[in-house]
Amino acid sequence: MKFIRIIDLSFNKINVMDPGFLLNMNGSLFYLRLAFNNMSTLDITNALASKQQYFCLVDYSHNAIKSITNELAWKFRPNTSLGNGGMVDASNNSLSSFFNAKSLRYLGFENPLFIGRLFSYGFDWRDNPWTCDCNIYPFAIAAEHIASTMKRGYFDVRCFNPNSLKGISILTIIKERRYDGLICNLSLAEKCPPKCRCIYQPAVRNRTLIECSASNVTKFPSVLPDKKVLEVDLSNNYLKHLKIQFKHEHFYDRIRLLNVSNNKIHVLPHLHWFRLRSADIDLRGNIINSLHRSIGELNPCNIYLDTIIMQCKCEDVWLQQWLPKSDSKCNKNVQVFCRFKGQIIPIENMTKANVGCRIPDTNVTWISTVIVAAFLTVVLLSASIFFVFDSRYL
Repeated sequence: MKFIRIIDLSFNKINVMDPGFLLNMNGSLFYLRLAFNNMSTLDITNALASKQQYFCLVDYSHNAIKSITNELAWKFRPNTSLGNGGMVDASNNSLSSFFNAKSLRYLGFENPLFIGRLFSYGFDWRDNPWTCDCNIYPFAIAAEHIASTMKRGYFDVRCFNPNSLKGISILTIIKERRYDGLICNLSLAEKCPPKCRCIYQPAVRNRTLIECSASNVTKFPSVLPDKKVLEVDLSNNYLKHLKIQFKHEHFYDRIRLLNVSNNKIHVLPHLHWFRLRSADIDLRGNIINSLHRSIGELNPCNIYLDTIIMQCKCEDVWLQQWLPKSDSKCNKNVQVFCRFKGQIIPIENMTKANVGCRIPDTNVTWISTVIVAAFLTVVLLSASIFFVFDSRYL
């Protein structure tokens, strides 16, 4: 096949193409046409050429291609030659999932940066039902500095899903930095808790939203997605005993927002609250009547409790130092009031005696001090007399 220039198998009923045909083509093939067939997959080794320096067009358009495969487990290596490439037309197919680091490794590119070696190739992905999700985001960021130069027609790849981005060009998303809508829905297999919806949104603080609001949840999730920044919404549920709920602490360091507002929580017990020191915690809408001192491990400006009315005790005096000052921007975050003699009084205005602390009697203290001082004086005088007597007569 060394001297073949054109192979045209368009408008047939071809279902499968042997992998490695183009990759191992060692000749002068300019045109390979397989448009308007019934192919459901395209192997990566039939989109790249390593033994001939260049080609003009490989046309797989108007098939039913849903996925790119790598049946030969081909791998790109630093010394791999892919020539000067050519145009690969995969338009008007059924491709929907954009490439990510995992899929690129499967296709032989262990390092995503290796795809830069395909710069001399052209790939036409237009008119496929693309889902524009979080997988596009890293490539969009990398392409920002060259987006203004990408003016060829085949760069006009448009989104089919989600509805908010339908019909919008990926180039437009890049140029206008419309990245907030590039999200991925995580599944149970990706540790999204039952009854919850999990959304990975890399453009917004690289966060993962775990939305479990109003889902009749009675327990804190035992697993959460393996992402670095978690924002957990458990509001409007039936959480009660936090001591029992907070058993699974291995992922708390990754939580940046914890919303447990409007639940059935009455007590903030002794917990390892410091594991949530990087999080904003919303506890509003719970009838809380007790705060354990361990909550003091958190910054009061990062916790939202609104107004708490409780029967204050001596062990609650620490709150006077922990609560935000009246001139603080977050002084409304937490306000603690004490029931005292039929009144509701801010805990900052309560004395130790008001909250039941034992106050030493100053008179008793003074008398005790005098007695101790007198006793020590007698002991010292006795010791001195004994020492003098001992040195003179013995």
